[in-house]
Amino acid sequence: IYDEAFRYCIRLKNIFIPNSVIKIHNYVFENNINLSKIKIPNSVIYIGENSFSDCKKLKNIKLSNNIDSIKSGTFYNCNNLKYIEIPNSVKYIYPYTFLNCKKLNYVSFSKNILNLEDQIFVKCNIKYIYISNKKNINNDSFYKCKIDNITSN
Repeated sequence: IYDEAFRYCIRLKNIFIPNSVIKIHNYVFENNINLSKIKIPNSVIYIGENSFSDCKKLKNIKLSNNIDSIKSGTFYNCNNLKYIEIPNSVKYIYPYTFLNCKKLNYVSFSKNILNLEDQIFVKCNIKYIYISNKKNINNDSFYKCKIDNITSN
């Protein structure tokens, strides 16, 4: 799906992406203010920058098990996003991915992520984080976040 294909489609509520889709480019679903649920099939290997930014009602997203990174701003300003499980295929998360996700309750990280870079989570209220394996966590990985619980093994 090419850049900005469904940008500002304010009536869009749910998205079913077919298995024929391999890439979701930059800003594809940006500012779909009524989008609340999306499932990304395992055929998708790439999700571009700001793909879901400003989807203010997005609560639920199931990511593909075949993406290797989550680009900057992907979930920027997704005020109602509550849960994210980072698939094991993900090795890198870019800064500002989860900027201003104020209702994010639960985050589970891929066991293959090597480092948590600066400002991945900014101004989030996270109740529970699960980090598997030893990771390098940079100074500002959780910049201005309120975190209740962190579990690691």
